[in-house]
Amino acid sequence: MPEAFESFLESQLQELREANLLRTLPDKTGFEGIEFASNDYLGLSTHAALIEAACQATKDFGGGSAASRLITGSLAPHRALEEKL
Repeated sequence: MPEAFESFLESQLQELREANLLRTLPDKTGFEGIEFASNDYLGLSTHAALIEAACQATKDFGGGSAASRLITGSLAPHRALEEKL
């Protein structure tokens, strides 16, 4: 592996470590690998604005879907998103 590329990878890994975003997958044999398939690759699960919006939405609309829109109907956020799209 070219030295510049290896340095680049190491710097990226260090940034992930410092941000507590580096994920490894321990194997039963003792092998550890780097996870490149996280569903939180943008780090949005800990984004303060999204957490606040989720808390507010839960207060406003409850904590679950209860059923599909076909059964329970649409909420204001459904209509607002559809109009925007």
